[in-house]
Amino acid sequence: MLDALAAAGHDSVVVEEIPFRIAISRVGYYAEGDKSAAETLAREIAPALGEPEGSVVVRDYGNLLPDAAPGRLDLWIRSPE
Repeated sequence: MLDALAAAGHDSVVVEEIPFRIAISRVGYYAEGDKSAAETLAREIAPALGEPEGSVVVRDYGNLLPDAAPGRLDLWIRSPE
């Protein structure tokens, strides 16, 4: 997965495991100016996740962390069943 992200130009990646199941893969962005980048990441990462095109959703997380660094995107990967 990290190779796919690096190939798409996302080389500053932090991986964090979470103690709960993710039902749907998604990309969160925090600043309106990052929405397009989030949409691109969602489109590019779906095949690497083995998911159909358009299945990785994009969400605005601006209200969750209003002081997030510009350019921050969060990729949440659906847990296998």
